[in-house]
Amino acid sequence: MMDLQVAVSLFDQQRYFDVLLAVRQKSSVQQPSSALLKIAADSAKALDVPELAENYYCEAAKRFVAEDCFEEALACYQQALVIRPDGALFMLNIGLLFFEKGRLDEAEPYFRRVMVAEPQRADVHNLLGNLLNARQCLEEAESAYLQALALNPDYAEAYNNLGNLCKGLGRQAEAEAHYKKAIVLKADFFEAYNNYAFLLQNTDRTDEALACFREAITVNPGYAMGYNNIGALLHKLGRFEEAQSHYRQALALQPKYPEARFNLGLLLLALGHFSEGWCAYEARYHPLRKDRRYPRPVYPFPQWQGEALTGKTILVWGEQGLGDQIQFCRYLSLLKLAGAATVVFVCDKALTSLFSDLEGADLVVDTKAAIPWCDYWVFLLSLPHHYQTQLPTIPATIPYLRATTTQLQALQPLLCQFTDLKVGLCWKGSTVYAQDSERSPGLEVFTPLFAISGARFFTLLPNSRHEFLDATGLVGVDMGHEVDQYTGAFEETAALIAQLDLVITSDTSIAHLAGALGRPTWLVLPYQADWRWMYERTDSPWYPTLRLFRQTQAGDWQSLFERVSKELRHFIKPNQVPNSTALLSPTSTGELLDKITILQIKAEMITDADKVFNVRHELAVLQDIVVSANIEANVLALMEPLREINKQLWAIEDDIRDCERQLDFGAVFVRLARQVYQTNDQRAALKREINSLSHSELCEEKSYATY
Repeated sequence: MMDLQVAVSLFDQQRYFDVLLAVRQKSSVQQPSSALLKIAADSAKALDVPELAENYYCEAAKRFVAEDCFEEALACYQQALVIRPDGALFMLNIGLLFFEKGRLDEAEPYFRRVMVAEPQRADVHNLLGNLLNARQCLEEAESAYLQALALNPDYAEAYNNLGNLCKGLGRQAEAEAHYKKAIVLKADFFEAYNNYAFLLQNTDRTDEALACFREAITVNPGYAMGYNNIGALLHKLGRFEEAQSHYRQALALQPKYPEARFNLGLLLLALGHFSEGWCAYEARYHPLRKDRRYPRPVYPFPQWQGEALTGKTILVWGEQGLGDQIQFCRYLSLLKLAGAATVVFVCDKALTSLFSDLEGADLVVDTKAAIPWCDYWVFLLSLPHHYQTQLPTIPATIPYLRATTTQLQALQPLLCQFTDLKVGLCWKGSTVYAQDSERSPGLEVFTPLFAISGARFFTLLPNSRHEFLDATGLVGVDMGHEVDQYTGAFEETAALIAQLDLVITSDTSIAHLAGALGRPTWLVLPYQADWRWMYERTDSPWYPTLRLFRQTQAGDWQSLFERVSKELRHFIKPNQVPNSTALLSPTSTGELLDKITILQIKAEMITDADKVFNVRHELAVLQDIVVSANIEANVLALMEPLREINKQLWAIEDDIRDCERQLDFGAVFVRLARQVYQTNDQRAALKREINSLSHSELCEEKSYATY
């Protein structure tokens, strides 16, 4: 409150004490200081002490702002403005309150009233520019920034904002000049460094961008956003350990920083560190996250936090894109296993028909349908977190989606005409996705495939028939209509995929659909692929029939499709003409899966292109055998620990060879030599378990000398 001596000098002493007495009578010790100040202000107003009331209202408003009590703060500033109608400070603060709440139409009149009252205030012109920019009134916003600079030529913040505007308009050279000017005027202007770094990053000046981001945290070591942005750029560059370190530093500075936690989650999931990854991924719907592309649902019943579900009804919100919903709908069956009496699945309208007989779903409705009362609701992609999913425990039993008999039969007359390999293609995804241009190669790069004899091609992309037939010529199959034209979305597509020999697709919902149907699928991926495809792997633990082809250099689809073309030629031959010289030898399930994990490791570790090609071809042949063998999910789940054991053996052999090079046969060499047989014993035990679970006709026996 106002100091007593100051009050005495400004107001009648008796009235001041009357105000204090009124505050004491109307308040209790439990009320916060903001409420006490509000009572003091009301009392001063009632006792006709306008100067004191104005002061109290202003102080109370500041406290309410700090406590995030918007309505209370607004009311206090408005009361102060009633007392002093020409109070520019109150007008400005009311405008700022509305602006920060996104109520731009209500904020603008207050900013303009301040400009009339105090026309020389450059900061208000700058604020008005920000408001107009947010409303996409870009020409007016630019004019406001320029007016601010005319009033104050050294106004660094206005230069920074003008840089942001020009960057958004694609005027990169002007934006760069404005950022540089802002930094010259204000050497510790970390926000300007940060914005300039994004400009450099977006124009492929990566090294300069990284240096600029680092300048931001140099001038402000506590700038959590700066560490997050460096982490994101390093993440994109494939420097994962450095990226993780910067994300963690951002969280050390600001533990509740949702963007850094979400980014860390994406990185950890891509690296296979699922325990912490799923937990961090929960930050995706944090209310303070700015990049939330999908709305958070509002239901009158509580969000599920892992409570017992026996006899309960739970609603699952099918969040994000179509591919996400297809990938994770497999988890609904786990809710039923946990005892849920009823599972309601709210999904995209385009998927309701496809999911109509989904295991685990009692009711499938779209987002616009009436929702029954439920005990709980949960995000679909939160289910892996609740079920503590690890790589070996991913529910990967396929197929978990199926085409309808009606649609399968409708397509059979067309498909039975072709003896060549039947290949389905999809070359682009939804343009709503911000990074679609990176993941979608376009149809032109598929052209080398159309020169390969022995294959016929089908489009799996709706509304693409004419473009597809123009590109494929005689090897493209014309169905006579657009796929799904006469059915619900995905119905005909699912039936077509179910009867094709192979699907080749970019990272779209088609990849997930083909994987969920259990069909052989080749997925072409950009250099930095989505987290779910992990890093460096040529297979997917989510879909056993998927094979991954990754760019070796950002943007280079041509080299990738050269590899795909080469592989397709090999894939066609065994499907066309039986090789009379092929050696067919039975093997145990454990030996087959062990061989596959070793080939997967080789595909990651070997750098020679020719060797890698041979490894991947052998891997594809063996993976096809696994698919045709219909091996159960609990057996396939043991591949991940087997892969980890073989990775250990790879590393041990590298270390032994290093000792050999150095002629060092001491304690380290002996320890490594012991690790070889100890780790191989673990490997043999795991293979025996696989053979036992799969009831393999063949099994492997080992005999050991006594030691």
